[in-house]
Amino acid sequence: MAAYLMQKRGFYYFTRKVPLDLIDLHTSGRIQIALRTKSRKEAGMLATFLNAELEKKWRELRAEVSTRQLVRFFKGQEAKQDAVESLSAKLTETSFKEAAAGYLRERAIGRDQRFTVSTNRTISRYVEVTGNVSLERSSREHALKFREDMISRGFSPSTMKRHFAILAAVYAFFEDTGAALPKNPFRRIALPQEPNLRRPRRPLTEEEIQVLEERFSSRDDELSRLIMLLLHTGMRLSEGLGVLAEECRPIGQNFIIQLAPNELRRLKTASSRRIVPVLGVSARALRNQLALHPTGPVFPKYATQPDMKRVTVSQLLNSRFKVALGSGATVHGLRHAFRDRLRAAEVPSEAVDFLGGWARRGVGASYGDGYSAEQLISYVSRILPCGCGTVS
Repeated sequence: MAAYLMQKRGFYYFTRKVPLDLIDLHTSGRIQIALRTKSRKEAGMLATFLNAELEKKWRELRAEVSTRQLVRFFKGQEAKQDAVESLSAKLTETSFKEAAAGYLRERAIGRDQRFTVSTNRTISRYVEVTGNVSLERSSREHALKFREDMISRGFSPSTMKRHFAILAAVYAFFEDTGAALPKNPFRRIALPQEPNLRRPRRPLTEEEIQVLEERFSSRDDELSRLIMLLLHTGMRLSEGLGVLAEECRPIGQNFIIQLAPNELRRLKTASSRRIVPVLGVSARALRNQLALHPTGPVFPKYATQPDMKRVTVSQLLNSRFKVALGSGATVHGLRHAFRDRLRAAEVPSEAVDFLGGWARRGVGASYGDGYSAEQLISYVSRILPCGCGTVS
């Protein structure tokens, strides 16, 4: 709410210009309130609250003006009074779309775009089913109607739970501003149990990995090079899609990738921040991409907000895997296979966790500087043909 803050002698003030259509109802053309704080964070919170209250009051004033103009169309004093009260209430209420917009203005700060996209998707589906009902008129019946619609469309319980969590959060946000709202109707909604039908992703076998290498290593396209990069690195698809040239460092014939959050992708967990050795055909694919794209995204065709495109690219890769390997083979199976291959090569479990970005186990894992790039390259070289891990 920095636009409505000003500072005098170190103290912050809330200031807002009065709209022209309401200026006759105010004693001044500008509202200015001393917040009595030198903290910008505290001033911002106070300004957000004052601005919400001011907007609410202005809606009430506009509603009062509008209803006065409409009263002359009704017969009898009682009918006039009922019309005034009903119209005033409706014009001062906050619709769910307006509520979502206000929620995102505050809560989307510092979040990735998926937060905004998922919130808007939930609100759009809810409004489609129940209408753009106001927060003040939202009820348990609306929530249950939305639940029944999702069940009829075949939504999974986890998806329904996510939608209700977003609706409850938007509602609670306006409760926290002091708005007089009924009890949150989106909490504690009974949902169907999640059926245990999902089969675990199976790791690819050494033979299947060899088939992928033979089929795609010689192809001259970005998607094939992405497959080769993932083949021997154990990276998640989103991690590979978001690699920047600046994160890649050559070591002899190999590379290491300093995997960290960047503007293209976040990381799933704190343990995902790591050094990724890139050897063999994976190193060759990365070298070819870096020759084409020496700065910025290594895979620019798919790197525009890869967290958003990940599902699409996953479908493309999985379709290639199905043609090459048959049903049941997925791109994430490479990551499962990576752990199995390291385990079979008798790589220490602590090093396996580090290489794959899995949660470190044990107190000792947090001590010391960890593994050097040369050590990690040596470990990964155990699962590749002889000589791929040498450092020259």
